[in-house]
Amino acid sequence: MAAGVGKTFRMLIDGHVELEAGRDVVIRIIVSADEDQHSGLGYDDLRWLLERVPAEILILRPAPEDTRRISANGSTPALTGRGEIPSPRGARST
Repeated sequence: MAAGVGKTFRMLIDGHVELEAGRDVVIRIIVSADEDQHSGLGYDDLRWLLERVPAEILILRPAPEDTRRISANGSTPALTGRGEIPSPRGARST
């Protein structure tokens, strides 16, 4: 389902769940939690999602040092002081 102008997160999720009703599918939703409620889903939206949506839900909390931001255009990498994109913790470089 494509996001439309004026649609809220809750309206989009409700519409998707309604489309899948009666089908033998498992709905999986993955969202990112963020301290800034104005840039993403707020606490009330996350609570609504967990309490009302019949789906498998995974809420990810970004690492404190992760300054990347996700938008409709993709993620924006955070640059290190040397102009490099940092590797995730524990990742091996080749």
